[in-house]
Amino acid sequence: MTQLLSASNLEPTSRFFELHPELRRAIAEGEGWRELRPIQEMSIPAVLSGADCLILAPTAGGKTEAALIPVLELLLRQRRAGLQVLYLCPLKALLNNQHPRLERWARRVGMEVFLWHGDIGPSQRQGFLSNPSEILMTTPESLEVLLTACGPRGRSGLWDGLRLILLDEIHAFAGEERGDHLLCLLDRVAAQSCRPPQRIGLSATIGNPELLLEWFGRPGGQVVDPGRRKGKKLIEVHPWEEEHLRHLQVARLTQQGKSLVFVDSRRKAEELSQSLESQSQRCFLHHASLSVDSRLSSEKAFQSAAQACIVATSTMELGLDVGDLDRVVQLHSPSTVASMLQRLGRSGRRGQAAHMAFVTDEHWSFLQVCALLQLALSGYVEPLEPSRRSLAIFAQQVLARAVAEGGANEASLLAPWTTYAMREIAEDEKLSILNHLCELRLLQRADGRLILGEESARKLGGDGYRELFSVFSSAQQFDVVTSGGRSVGQLDAWFAWSLVGQKASFALGGSHWRILDIDKATGRMVVESAGEGALPQWNGPPRLLHYPLCQAVRELLTGESVLPFLDSKGARLLNYLREQWQPVLQQAPVNLQERTPGHRLFTFAGGRINQTLALLWQQVHNLRPTFNNFYLHFGEEYGDLESIMGRLRDPAPIDLSHLLPPLQLGKFQQYLPPDLERRYRAERLLDLEGARGLAAVPWSIVERA
Repeated sequence: MTQLLSASNLEPTSRFFELHPELRRAIAEGEGWRELRPIQEMSIPAVLSGADCLILAPTAGGKTEAALIPVLELLLRQRRAGLQVLYLCPLKALLNNQHPRLERWARRVGMEVFLWHGDIGPSQRQGFLSNPSEILMTTPESLEVLLTACGPRGRSGLWDGLRLILLDEIHAFAGEERGDHLLCLLDRVAAQSCRPPQRIGLSATIGNPELLLEWFGRPGGQVVDPGRRKGKKLIEVHPWEEEHLRHLQVARLTQQGKSLVFVDSRRKAEELSQSLESQSQRCFLHHASLSVDSRLSSEKAFQSAAQACIVATSTMELGLDVGDLDRVVQLHSPSTVASMLQRLGRSGRRGQAAHMAFVTDEHWSFLQVCALLQLALSGYVEPLEPSRRSLAIFAQQVLARAVAEGGANEASLLAPWTTYAMREIAEDEKLSILNHLCELRLLQRADGRLILGEESARKLGGDGYRELFSVFSSAQQFDVVTSGGRSVGQLDAWFAWSLVGQKASFALGGSHWRILDIDKATGRMVVESAGEGALPQWNGPPRLLHYPLCQAVRELLTGESVLPFLDSKGARLLNYLREQWQPVLQQAPVNLQERTPGHRLFTFAGGRINQTLALLWQQVHNLRPTFNNFYLHFGEEYGDLESIMGRLRDPAPIDLSHLLPPLQLGKFQQYLPPDLERRYRAERLLDLEGARGLAAVPWSIVERA
């Protein structure tokens, strides 16, 4: 029989005894808990103080309840009608996953929860607007739709009584344009509330929680951090180079129990799932280009299976509940310590040891895994780097406010914004953006206000202006459907058209398809089952690793330490790599190796710094070296090294923005004037300050090899 939470099994000082009787009953009888976790004990006084809070805990660490318990306590202490709590999270799938959980808690204390996203019908939405529930769960994109639908003063005072805002998985927003968009939405909600709502963020462990709290909260906030959860962890590293061997190793690791396998691209997910299926392995697939129905089907089938694996990209990283896992397998390497810890946290629930196995495909991914584990053991987690000058989101919000409010006051747009993401955008930059939007005829001026221009409906998604609601950007996609109308997923348009002339088939969602018809106007591709097909390719942003991780890789190669998580095979490989690299890397912190064919400059500085150096070489010597996160690669000559060093030491401004390729980094950068659009790309892809820092350390030229 389950022992309930009561005075006999709780510490006398437990905050449980201070809670409302209805909430105590919901915890003890409804959940059958024997005790509150430390994070929940710590969160109660912090939230009840009224301050904005950031609650930190790993996956399955109890942070959702850590926020819910004091939030429900506040609502019970002073019951009111209407919307009281706004709950936001990054993914619709995560909303669907969390909805039964929040609904269970709310109903036990006599409250209701409403879920609002694209799959919720108009009649249900209208019912909520007519009689709002106490708690509303939604995504930032749906919140933008709701703000637009309700108008500048809110519909029937929807936001008047809003008291609290819960931001789940907030680390997934910070440092991204989607997070900057979210901040602007929260400020618009607060402007329509009778008083600024209290903000509570829920996050996995990060390196700079105080900055994250400053990013989304008000001064005087509190960080609630019980520290990392201690417990047994089983870590394996399996270095395999040949493709068929690494897939065999994944199959061996996942043949017993339930496993979640992470890969770093949709193409590799399709490739691995095919390989596992060919070995009679029960395997499900989960990535962003599969239809919602396909992903839900995979989640449900995997959750009910006793023995299976699910192959996923980062879509499964944010805590979707698929039941208990025996292990997490990572093919290749995550790009951050934070991501690795998040994935590790998916296993080890219900008191079991967390188990994560890494299967690497080549030397660099092996070294990257080892470096990530070393950093994690040292307690390091990457700091978040939120922007204070989100230029493209400023343009988006100007347009969105013009839609939602029937026009926006130009003076208020040019005035300083308190939103963190807008604090360092200068007034002349704002004016330049407004002028450009008017030149594009998306806006026009009228008596001190900016109203929609004659091109706005056509360029922003029709009368509904749907293009403004989502910050997500991607290549043009084709919806893939069967002749019977079942949705399969999506393909990048360029890949789809490459198949048409060849009359070829392709793989998607673990099955093979042949194209029957393709309609560019509607973006729809009709398919039928096929025997086999090519693996699709999707475009994605470059993986620019952080400087500390790249330096940790260098330290592994130049050091002598024994790594406790490596077996004999891994230790032999590391020693072999050290023998190969130490003659080059031990000369100086930065080394230029003269060799044939092609010279290499080893910086181990990360993608942003190395891209900055590559463009500087192009500017100074008219050379175009290629680069990755660890080095630059030249052709037959590399020019004069000292002139590059001198240029970096010179404090005079260096402008490389005009040399950057015209990459689409964000959906709304197209609404920036050309000079600001170049600056926008430079701020995201380059690190001039970091490159100047390299000029302060010794460089060496290694003998020709």
